[in-house]
Amino acid sequence: MLYIAYLPKSKGEDVGDRKVNNILYWYMSKTNYEYSVIAAPGYLSTTENTIDTFVKELSDILAKGSNKTKIGFLNGMNGHHTTSSGKIIIEEHYKKMSVYNFEQIILTIKKEFDHRKMLCFFKFQKGSQENITIEKLDDLLNCIYVGAILIGSSNQSKKTYFEKNASKGEADIFMFDASGDCEIKRNIEVLYPNNQNPDMKENDELFRDIVIANSFYGSGHEDTQTFLKNILKDLLESGLEK
Repeated sequence: MLYIAYLPKSKGEDVGDRKVNNILYWYMSKTNYEYSVIAAPGYLSTTENTIDTFVKELSDILAKGSNKTKIGFLNGMNGHHTTSSGKIIIEEHYKKMSVYNFEQIILTIKKEFDHRKMLCFFKFQKGSQENITIEKLDDLLNCIYVGAILIGSSNQSKKTYFEKNASKGEADIFMFDASGDCEIKRNIEVLYPNNQNPDMKENDELFRDIVIANSFYGSGHEDTQTFLKNILKDLLESGLEK
C-alpha cells in the first residue's frame, strides 16, 4: 500500500519542527537504516563549511546504523561547479560523506542542470551493484525494493534543511510503501481512528500537522513497487550519462 505524507515548512520555522527532517529520521530509524539513497539535490551547498555541516547533519538523520548508509548524488544544478577554493562541489560532498558514516554509490552522472529535488530510498533484494549506469538500469530495478521517495521544493543544502530558522515557506511530499517493512506497516496502522495501540502517542507527535493519505486508484494502489520504480527509473534516465 502506498502512503503519501504532505510536509509543509513555514517561513521562520525552527529547525527542530522541520517535518521533512523528522519524517526522514522516523523512516530510517524504523527500517533500521537498511536503505540506500539516491539524491537529486536541486542546489547543493557551495562552500566547504556549509557542505561539511550539511553532510554531518544529514548523517544524523540517515546514517546512524552500525553499517554505513550508501548514498549517491546526481548533479543537480551545480554539482559540477566549484567552491570558492576551486574544489568541485559534488566531489567535496563525497569527501565529507566518507567522514560521516556514508558510503558512496558510484553514479555515472550527467554534468547538466537538473532542478529535481528528490530522495529515493531502496535496498537490494538480490544481487549486488558496484556502480549504477544507464546501461545497467533495468538490472538495478529488477533486484531492488524501493521503500520511499521524497519529492519536494527543498534543495538539499545546509540552508534549506538545517538553517535554524527557515528563510522561506516550502513543501515536500513523502511517498512510501508500507507493505515491505513490518515496522513501517505497524507504525502506520496505529494511526487509524479508534486504534488503542499504546504506540499511538509516539506517532501522534510525529504526524501532528502532517497530512497523510493512502492511494485508492491506479498503479500506486494496485502495484506500489512498479509505481515507485518507474519514478526512480525516470529520475536516473534524466540524471545518468548515456
